[in-house]
Amino acid sequence: MKKENWATDFLTNLAKLYADDVEVLEIIEDTIDVYGEYVAYVYKMESLRHILRIKLGKDEYKNSVEEMDEKRTRIHNAAIASTKTINRLCEFNELPLFFQGNIEDRVEVAEFIRDVVVNVFQNRKR
Repeated sequence: MKKENWATDFLTNLAKLYADDVEVLEIIEDTIDVYGEYVAYVYKMESLRHILRIKLGKDEYKNSVEEMDEKRTRIHNAAIASTKTINRLCEFNELPLFFQGNIEDRVEVAEFIRDVVVNVFQNRKR
């Protein structure tokens, strides 16, 4: 069931405002990339954790999960930074913010990122 394509529409309209600014267009592209990367990495990490618990010894498992968690945190930080940048572009252009929640709440931002990716997935071309 298709739903309103709010995420892609929002970013596309923002990109149209900056059609002649390659740097801003790259920022928007990077945001799209890091959102997908974050959701994919959370999926990978949460799925593999259970298998690795069976496959690896206790210390090896602990180290592996710590490494994955550090990478997930780095990707999440990049996604939060991208969200802040997109919101600054919105403010500069007196547009509604892309993310309207509490940017300091990492879980709220993560859920928004997931919602963006789900929205794009639900509205993909078939």
